[in-house]
Amino acid sequence: MAGNEWINSYLEAILDAGSSTKKRDDYVKLTKDAKFQHDNKQHQQQQQQLLKEEKPFSTTRYFVEEVITSFDESDLYRTWVKIAWDDARRLAKRRLEREQGRNDAADDLSELSEGEKEKGDPNVSEPIKNLSRINSDTQIWFDTDKSKHLYIVLISMHGLVRGENMELGRDSDTGGQVKYVVELARALANTKGVDRVDLLTRQITSAEVDSSYGEPIEMLSCPSHATGSCGAYIIRIPSGPRDKYIAKESLWPHIPEFVDGALNHIVNMARALGDQLNGGKPTWPYVIHGHYADAGEVAAHLSGALNVPMVLTGHSLGRNKFEQLLKQGRLSKEAINATYKIMRRIEGEELGLDAAEMVVTSTMQEIEEQWGLYDGFDLKLERKLRVRRRRGVSCLGRYMPRMVVIPPGMDFSYVTTQDSLENDGDLMSLLGSDDRAQNKTHLPQIWSEITILALMQIMRFFTNPHKPTILALSRPDPKKNVTTLLKAFGECQLLRELANLTLILGNREDIEDMSNSSSVVLTTVLKLIDRFDLYGQVAYPKHHKQSEVPEIYRLAAKTKGVFINPALVEPFGLTLIEAAAYGLPVVATKNGGPVDILKVLNNGLLVDPHDQNAIADALLKLVADKNLWAECRKNGLRNIHRFSWTEHCRNYLSRVEHCRNRHPTNRLEIMTIPEEPMSDSLRDVEDISLRFSIEGDIKLNGEIDAAARQKKIVEAFTRMASLKSNTGIVYSPGRRQMLFVIAADCYDSNGETTETFQAMIMNVMKDAGLCFGLGKIGFVLLTGSSFRETMQALSCCPVNIEDFDALVCNSGSEMYYPWKDMVADTDYEAHMAYRWPGENVRSMAMRLARTEDGAEDDITEYVAACSSRCYSYSIKPGAKTRRIDDLRQRLRMRGFRCNLVYTRAASRLNVVPLFASRIQALRYLSIRWAIDVSKVVLFVGEKGDTDYEDLLGGLHKTIVLKGTVAYGSGKLLRNEDNFKREDAVDQGNPNIKFVETSEGQNIAGALTKLRKCGWLNNPPLVCAHGGDSTNAFPNTMSAYSIALHSQVDCIEIDVSRSSDGVLFALHDRDLQRISGNSTSKVGHFRSNELKELDVYHQSDNSKIPTIEDALKLISASVRQVILDAKVGPPSYEKGLANDILSTVEKMQCKNCLIWAKSDSLVRDIIKLSSDVAVGYVVMVDPHTGARTNLLRMKGPKVAGVYHQLIDERMVKILHGREKKVYAWTVDDVDSMMRMLHMRADAIVTSNPTLLQRTMQDKRTQCLEEGFSLTR
Repeated sequence: MAGNEWINSYLEAILDAGSSTKKRDDYVKLTKDAKFQHDNKQHQQQQQQLLKEEKPFSTTRYFVEEVITSFDESDLYRTWVKIAWDDARRLAKRRLEREQGRNDAADDLSELSEGEKEKGDPNVSEPIKNLSRINSDTQIWFDTDKSKHLYIVLISMHGLVRGENMELGRDSDTGGQVKYVVELARALANTKGVDRVDLLTRQITSAEVDSSYGEPIEMLSCPSHATGSCGAYIIRIPSGPRDKYIAKESLWPHIPEFVDGALNHIVNMARALGDQLNGGKPTWPYVIHGHYADAGEVAAHLSGALNVPMVLTGHSLGRNKFEQLLKQGRLSKEAINATYKIMRRIEGEELGLDAAEMVVTSTMQEIEEQWGLYDGFDLKLERKLRVRRRRGVSCLGRYMPRMVVIPPGMDFSYVTTQDSLENDGDLMSLLGSDDRAQNKTHLPQIWSEITILALMQIMRFFTNPHKPTILALSRPDPKKNVTTLLKAFGECQLLRELANLTLILGNREDIEDMSNSSSVVLTTVLKLIDRFDLYGQVAYPKHHKQSEVPEIYRLAAKTKGVFINPALVEPFGLTLIEAAAYGLPVVATKNGGPVDILKVLNNGLLVDPHDQNAIADALLKLVADKNLWAECRKNGLRNIHRFSWTEHCRNYLSRVEHCRNRHPTNRLEIMTIPEEPMSDSLRDVEDISLRFSIEGDIKLNGEIDAAARQKKIVEAFTRMASLKSNTGIVYSPGRRQMLFVIAADCYDSNGETTETFQAMIMNVMKDAGLCFGLGKIGFVLLTGSSFRETMQALSCCPVNIEDFDALVCNSGSEMYYPWKDMVADTDYEAHMAYRWPGENVRSMAMRLARTEDGAEDDITEYVAACSSRCYSYSIKPGAKTRRIDDLRQRLRMRGFRCNLVYTRAASRLNVVPLFASRIQALRYLSIRWAIDVSKVVLFVGEKGDTDYEDLLGGLHKTIVLKGTVAYGSGKLLRNEDNFKREDAVDQGNPNIKFVETSEGQNIAGALTKLRKCGWLNNPPLVCAHGGDSTNAFPNTMSAYSIALHSQVDCIEIDVSRSSDGVLFALHDRDLQRISGNSTSKVGHFRSNELKELDVYHQSDNSKIPTIEDALKLISASVRQVILDAKVGPPSYEKGLANDILSTVEKMQCKNCLIWAKSDSLVRDIIKLSSDVAVGYVVMVDPHTGARTNLLRMKGPKVAGVYHQLIDERMVKILHGREKKVYAWTVDDVDSMMRMLHMRADAIVTSNPTLLQRTMQDKRTQCLEEGFSLTR
C-alpha cells in the first residue's frame, strides 16, 4: 500500500480537509501534547466515545469506504495512535523552537504604543469583498501614466509553458499555474507604463514534447502602445538536459544554470531597452516575480545579483504537503525526500521568503494556515514590524515579507454579448431535429462550425441534450473528488431526471497509459457510470482543446445548467471565476479559496465535499429553482469585474510600487563595451600602464628581492584598503575575454593556509597565459578568509598580487581591486547589504550557534577578522556547534536574514549579509565587467567551505583539482534528515572537469581542451551558400537538394528581382555566369524572359528558380533560411523590401532571415515588419578599404561578418549586444577551425560537406581526449 499513488492522493486530500467536528480537533490536539503519555486503554475509550458521538462524517471511514472494501477498526486505531504519538513529538519540538524564536524577537522589540497595537493590515485582514481597495500608504497605479517605462520579469520554471494551445492537465506540472503566468504576462504588457514583460521558463527540445517548447523566444503580445522589442514574451532558458522533459522534483540541481542563463538574458535586455528607451542607461527590471518554489529560488538569486525587488507566489506549498504525508504515516521522512525532494523544496520556499519584498496569495487561508507554518514568516511579527516602520522606529534588524491577497485575474475578452441574460433560450437552434445536416443551417452566431463539432462530441452522449448540464472540469485527480459527485448524481433520481452531467477530465488516449492515480480515477468513473446505469445522462469525452473550453461553459449556461467544483480542498478555484464569466451559477467546496470567491460573486452555494447528499441537494436547488438560478447568474456577471486582469494588474503594480519605496536604489552599472576591438599591442601597453611599483631591495639582475617586496606590498595594500578617499573608484577590466577564478579552500586541520595554495595559484596563472595569451585572462580570488589573512597568504606566492583583477574576501562580503590601489568596492558593499541586521545579530548568532551541551568558549568572536559586513567567530577544535541549516532556521524564526558559512576547515564561522556569497560576487563581476558567465573558469578542490556546493553549479566551467584541499567544512552544512547533495548539485554536470593534481601540466591539458573543444557545447549552424555550391551550380534546385540531402542547418539564397517584381534565386546582378551576357542586368528582364533564358550550365535543363520555388523546397527542412537581398541603384531598390516581405508572408516562412549589404533596405524591412528576423552585413568597404561599422544598427539580431575580420573581441562585442555572428564565406579547413574557436553562431560555406566533416573529426578527437559535452 505504501507505493499506491492513488491512495496517497486520497489521504493527502482528506487530511487537507481536516476533521468535521470540534471534538475530533480537541482529541488530535490532546494527542500532540508533548507531555502526552501513552495509555492504550484510556485512549481507546476516548476514541470509541468520539466515534460514537460523531454522526455526520468520519474522514477515516470515508477513506476506507472509498478505497478498501473492509477494514479492521482495532488495527486502524493502533496505527492512528502510533502516527499521532510520533507526530506529536516532532511537531511539539518544532512548535517549541518556533515559539522561542518569536519570543526572542518580541522581547527585543519595544512595546507598541496604544495607537500602534495590532492595527491590522488592510491588505490581509479585510474580507475579500473589499479586495479592490488599496491601503492608504500604497500609491495607486494610474493607467494614464505614460512616463514610466517598466521592465518586469516573471519566472515559472517547470512544466510546459507556451502562449497558445496550452496542454493544461497533460501532467501534474502543467496545470493552472501555466495559464495564470501566461495571462499575467499578457495583462501586464497591456498596462500603460509597462514596456516589456519577460516570462522565463525552461527550454525543452525533447522529442516527447512539441517543438514549440524548444523555441528560445515566443511573443505573447505586442500592445498597440509598444515599440521596438516591447511587449510580452516567453523566454526559454536552457538548463539541464535540453533533450529531456524533467519533472519539477528533479529540477533542483539545475537551478544555478537557469539563474546564470536568466541573468545573461536580463542584462542584455536591460542594455537593449536602455538604448531604446532610457538614453543608453540600462533599464533594470522593475520587479522579479517567482512562481512556485523553484522559480522563487531563482528569483531570490536574481534579486540579489541585480539588487531589484522580488515578489513570490507559492501556488502550492511544500511544508503543507510534507505535514500531510507525515500524518499519513505510510512513508518515512527519507522516502518522502526521495520521492518528492520535499526538504529541498521547503528550503527553496524559505529562501524565497528571505529575499521577497512581497508574497502574493489568493486567500487569507493561504497566509494564516500555510505560510504561517514557515520559519521565515510570522503574521503577528510581520504586523508589528510594519507598524514600527510606519512610525520610523527601528526594527532591530528583523524582517518579514509583506503578505497581500490579490486573487488571480481572468481574461474576459472572449465573453461576448451573447452571454448576457437577454439571449437565453433552449438549444433548438443548435440541436433542432435529428437531421444533423439541417442543424448547421440554423446555428446561432455564437457557435462556429468548428465549435459545433466540439460540442457534438459532448452532446452525442446524451439521450436528451435539452436538459440542464451540470459541468465539472478538472484533472482526473483523486483530490478533485469526481467520484463523490458521480455518486451524488447517480443516487438522486430527481436530479437525474432534471439534468445531465458533463465530466471534462483532461485528455487521454489510453487509460492504461496514464499515471496510476489518473487511471484509477477514470476507471472508477466508468464503473460508477455502469453501476448507476447513467448511459445517456453523463458525458465524458476523451479529448478537448483549450480553445473549446469557453464554448463548453457557454453550452452549460445555454441549457441553464450549473458548474460544480467538488474538490476535497481547492487552493483558489479559477474555474469558478471562468464559469461566472459565462453567467453559470456554481456549487463549490467549502474548503479553501471558493469561500472567498463566493463572498465576492455571490453566485452559488458552498457544500461539504464529503457529503454527497449535500452536493445533490445544492445541485437540485439551482437546477430546479429558476429564480435562484437567475439571481446567481446575475450576481456573477455583475461582480465578475473584480477578478479582471485589469483590476489585478492595477492592484499588483500599486503593491510593487509600495515595496520599491522601501528597496534601495539599484546602483549597478554595466561597463561600456567599446565598439572597436583593441589590438593585442595596445592591450599589452594597457597592462603595463596599470601596474605600479613599490620600492624594495634590488638584486644584481634587477629584480626586487621577493621577501622584501611582498612585505612592502602587504603593508601598502592594507593601508590603501583603509583609505576613505579612494572608495569611490571602481575598476572594470574591459579588455578581459575570460575570467579565471581561484576558489580552492586550501587549509590544514588548524585552519591555516597550506603551501598547496601558493603552488596552485602559480600553476593556474602560468598555464592560463600559455593557453590563452597574456592580457586576455582576468584573475579573481574567492576566499572565506579576511582581507589581511588573504594578503598574508598571497605574500608567500611567487606571483604579483596586482595580477589579480579582484579579491573577494570574508565569504563574499568584501571586494577589493588590486590594480586600483586595493580599494574596496563600496557599490558592491551597498549592493549586498540590504537586510543586513548588523550589530543586532552579532551576539545572537554566537549564542544560537552553540549547542545545548556545548561549552561557553566553544565559539568566540574573532574580532581581527570582523568587518562592517562580516562577523567572524572562532570555533574551538572539537567543539560542538550547530550546522548551517539548523542555525539559519533559528535566525529566521527571529526575523534575521543572513548568509552563514563555516570556513577555514570549520575553524571559523562567518555571518554575512543575505545576498553576500562567493558565487553572487562572481555574478556581480560578470555583470559589472560585461563578461558572460560561460566565459568564467572556476578552480576548486574536492571539498571546501560550506558554500562549496554553490560554486559547482551554473554556466561557468569548473575544474576540480584533486588533492588540493585536505580539510573541508562540509560536515557542518546540513543535518542528516535534510536534503542531500545530489538534490542541490547536478551529479552529471558536463561543465565540471576533474584534474588529478594541481601541477601545471594537468591544468594546461584541461585548459587546452577547453579552448579547442568548447564550441562543441554550442556548435554553429552549418549554412550552405547558395546550396551545395561545390557539387552543383549555386542557387539552383540541384544545389539546394544536395545541401538538404547533407542535412545542413541552413541555406542561404541570393535574391534578385526582375523588372516586373518577381524574385529569383540569382547571386549576380549581371548574367555573365548564367548565360555569358555581361552587359544585361537582371533588373532589366521581365520574369517570363528570365524563365526562358538559356542557362547552359545546368545539365538537367532546369530553369532559374524563383524564390517561391526555392522556399517551397527548403524552408520546412532546415532550421533557418537566409535571404541575401542583392541591391543596386536606388531605383532598383524601390519597393524591394515590400516584395521580399510579401513573398516571405505568402510562403509562411517563419524561419527566414533577411540581410543585405544595403542598410537602407534593411531599415525599410524593419519599418514594414517587426515579425521577420533581419541582419546586416559587416565587410570591407570597397571604396575606402576600411571595415564597415560594427554596431551601426540596433534592430537586427544578426551580423553577417566577412570571416577574415572576425576575432574573439568582435564576437564578444556583438554577443554583448545580443547579436549573433554569422561568418561568411568560409571554404577552407583552417578558416573553418578558426571560426569554431571564435565561437561564431553560424558558418556560411560553399562546401557544407567539408565543414560537416571537419566538425565531426574535431568532435571525435575532443571526445577521445576526454572532453564532456553539455546536455
